[in-house]
Amino acid sequence: MAAGAHLRLSCSGAEDRHGYIWDRHYNICLAKLRHQDVVNSVVFSPQEQELLLTASDDATIKAWRSPRIVRIHQAPRPRPRPFFSWFASQRR
Repeated sequence: MAAGAHLRLSCSGAEDRHGYIWDRHYNICLAKLRHQDVVNSVVFSPQEQELLLTASDDATIKAWRSPRIVRIHQAPRPRPRPFFSWFASQRR
């Protein structure tokens, strides 16, 4: 959970594939921000308090502008790379 906009707003990520923006004064959800997988990191920019970043297990980082809650940028997904594991046993 992170706080922004002069501590009136907070944000959180969840296993339901969404990030959330909360109004701490009224204790209500202002926005539900969709990803394709678990949202495991959220942060408001310290320099620009209406800018929110969300990171997800879907391999994306999305930038959102609050209070309009518009997605302004999405980082490209990295190309999958093959992963190999090989174990050799020596028998004598």
